[in-house]
Amino acid sequence: MEIFFFVLHRKSRKSAPTILLVSICVCMTIYYFLFLFGIKNPNASLDRDIRASEENTIPSSDLHQEPDKGPCTAFTALMQYFLLATFTWNTLYAGHIFVLIRKTLSGPPRGSLAVSIAIGWGFPAVVVAITLGVTYRVDDPLGYRREEL
Repeated sequence: MEIFFFVLHRKSRKSAPTILLVSICVCMTIYYFLFLFGIKNPNASLDRDIRASEENTIPSSDLHQEPDKGPCTAFTALMQYFLLATFTWNTLYAGHIFVLIRKTLSGPPRGSLAVSIAIGWGFPAVVVAITLGVTYRVDDPLGYRREEL
């Protein structure tokens, strides 16, 4: 809802705060939809006995790992990206407000909006790429994501 308000009334506001706020709202909305529609409990569809073992051993079915087929890891990476992007945009917005308060008459420096956009969308992508590169393996997908806790 806020996205539509900021887009419709963007002419009455300065462009930098509007772009920052719309970016925050877009990231949060995409993250919420990914969370709502992408999370599935894999144990809900299994017909197995979930009582605790008397011997306190791990069942052999829990030790078996299927190779990654992609969708779960893709959702995990997208969720990580948009959550990091939300935090990054909030930090950039706070920095922008600080600069506006600090330099009331002169305003933010030239080119700060372009730098904010590059950092806001680029920094989370770099973090997700590094995380995937270090921890993800097709034969061991649980190094990057968790099925259960």
